[in-house]
Amino acid sequence: MARVYRIAMVAACPFPTSQGSQVLIRQLAETLAARRHAVHLVTYHLGEPAAAAPAGVQLHRAPAVPGYRKLGSGPAWGKLWLDLLLLLTLWRVVRREAVDVIHAHNYEALLIGWLVGRLTGVPVVYHSHNVMAAELPTYFRSAWARRAAAGLARLLDRELPRRAQACLALSPEAVEFYAAHGVAAERLWLVPPGIEFGEPPAGAAEAARLRHGLGAGPLVIYTGNLDQYQRVAALVRGFERVRAAAPAAQLVIASHGSAGDYQAVLAEAGPAPGVRFVRSASFEETRALLLAAEVAVCPRMACFGFPIKLLNYMAAGKAVVAARGSAKGLRHLENGYVAEDDEALMAGVVQLLEQPAMAARLGAAARLTVETRFHWGHAAREIERCYASLTGERAEPALAEGRLGRANF
Repeated sequence: MARVYRIAMVAACPFPTSQGSQVLIRQLAETLAARRHAVHLVTYHLGEPAAAAPAGVQLHRAPAVPGYRKLGSGPAWGKLWLDLLLLLTLWRVVRREAVDVIHAHNYEALLIGWLVGRLTGVPVVYHSHNVMAAELPTYFRSAWARRAAAGLARLLDRELPRRAQACLALSPEAVEFYAAHGVAAERLWLVPPGIEFGEPPAGAAEAARLRHGLGAGPLVIYTGNLDQYQRVAALVRGFERVRAAAPAAQLVIASHGSAGDYQAVLAEAGPAPGVRFVRSASFEETRALLLAAEVAVCPRMACFGFPIKLLNYMAAGKAVVAARGSAKGLRHLENGYVAEDDEALMAGVVQLLEQPAMAARLGAAARLTVETRFHWGHAAREIERCYASLTGERAEPALAEGRLGRANF
C-alpha cells in the first residue's frame, strides 16, 4: 500500500443494523481500518443495539431528530432533517480531520458528500449498492405515487452518480447502467463486495437446536428485509408448489423486520401453509437459522447491486436457488441454481430438496466461490487504487482484469 488515507465514509442510514447495505458498510470500514487507514464513519443517530459496531473505526453520529426511530429502508419525511444534520456533521469531520476522500454509500450520502466536497475541495467516491430506478417505486402503493417515484428515480440516476469523482459499482450490470447514464468510463470501478468467514459463536450447536425445534421436514430459508423489491410475497405465494411436491417442507422467513412487516407480506401473498416467520435480532441468530436449512433462496428478479444475503448463503455452504437478476457470482448447476422466473425458482427448490447429493455439491462449490473470489482484501486494494487515482498517488497493480474487468463474475 503506497499511502494511508484519511477517509470520511458517509452512511445516510441507521447504523449499525443487520441489513445488507449496513453490513457491507461495516465490513468495508473495518477492512480499511485494519489496513491502517483512518476511517471516520459519519451516520445517523440510531442503530440496532444487537448489531455489531465496526472495529477500529471512529463513529460520528448526527444529532438526533426527536421522535425519529425508523430503522428500515425507504423514504421518510424525518430524513430531510436527518440528512441536513448529517451534512453539517460531515462538514465538521472533513475540516477537523483533514480528510483526503469522502466515500459515500447510496444516493442521500452522495448528495451530502457532493455538497461538502464542493465546499472543501475533497474528492468524492460514490459507492453504489443499487440503482434508484429499480428500488424507489417499490416503496409506494398507489399507481400515481409509483409513477412520480419512477420519474424522480430516473432524474437521480441521471444526475447524481456523474457528479462524483469516482463511482464504485458492485456488478457489471451497474457498470453498464451508469455508463449509459453519463458516468465517464475512467470514473467507473467494478468492485464486488466481500464476505467475512468463520462460524458464529456456538453456531453448529445452535443450528442443531433450531433444526430440532423447527420439525423434521426439509427447511428452505430466506433471510433479509421484507421490502417489496425483495419479492418475498411472490416467494411465499409460490411455496405451495414446493409443498405439493414435498408436503413436509417448510419455508423460514428470517428477518429483522417486524411482525407487522410480515403481515403486509401475507396480505399480498395470501394463505401461507408451511411458511414460518422468525424475527432475528442479530446476524448470529440469522446465520444459525441459515446453517439449519437445506436450501437458501433469493427471489429478487432485478438487482443492479450484489445481494449480501447471497454471499452469506454461499459462505454457509448452502445450496442456493436465485432468480437470474440477483444471481451474482452464480453459474447454473455449477455453484447454484439460477432461475429465469418464479416457476423455475420453485422448481429449483423442489429439485434440490429431492436430490440432496446435488444440493451438497452446489453448496460446497458456492463456499469455494466466495473463498476464492469474494474477499474484502481484494475489494479494499481496488478501492485504494481508486483513491490513489483521485489524489495523484501511485497505485498498486490491478488484481483482476482492470478497472472494468469481470473476473469475479
